[in-house]
Amino acid sequence: MVKAVVFDMDDTIFYPQLPFERALKAICPLYAGDVAETYHLFRRVSDKEFECVLRGECDTLTFQKIRFKKTMEQCAYEAVTDEQAADFQRCYLKEQEKIEMLAGIKETFDYLMAHNIKIGLLTNGPTQHQWKKIEYLKLREYIEEDHILVSQETGFAKPDKEIFDLMAARLGLTADDLLYVGDNCQTDILGGLQSGWRTIWINHKQEDVSAFGEFSTAFVIASHEELLATIEQLIP
Repeated sequence: MVKAVVFDMDDTIFYPQLPFERALKAICPLYAGDVAETYHLFRRVSDKEFECVLRGECDTLTFQKIRFKKTMEQCAYEAVTDEQAADFQRCYLKEQEKIEMLAGIKETFDYLMAHNIKIGLLTNGPTQHQWKKIEYLKLREYIEEDHILVSQETGFAKPDKEIFDLMAARLGLTADDLLYVGDNCQTDILGGLQSGWRTIWINHKQEDVSAFGEFSTAFVIASHEELLATIEQLIP
């Protein structure tokens, strides 16, 4: 029986692509690449480079500059300076102040609260940066502070089993009681499944499901609009 549902944040509760797109246009106005592809590359580079922060090899500001510079380098754009990378980060943060929950998320939260199901948040990223997003999205109206985990606070990151176990301990539940909702097949879904959780994969990027044999036991939906109906099946 599901007693708690834990959510990823970026690309699950809100779309960070719009703030990224606005900041990119402001700092690199001549960039002609596909913005969606560039954003997804930015996310992949972020996940990889953030490991240096967790290992204590660089600070958050350095990480933020490196991820943008490496993203644009891989897009064959002209060399980005440290100053431009810092300007991008400032603009990106400013645009994130306008973020809102995606359609279907608030309704899902309301449904879970009405059925006395605990709600949690488990997100990778720098502590201060992620907590600002939590504030902008007003997530503490739905989620108790003790039920929110940001990876940098723990020394682990999804898909590490340790961070899923920490989340379970915070909730006072076992893996059999827990359901994880996320959009990333590797960090969210594989991480959850390997930790013994049930999972819902919001595959809004339309990745080829057949390529991921490990995820055969995950619930897979194509959009956030399908989330509530799927939750209702699991928690009638």
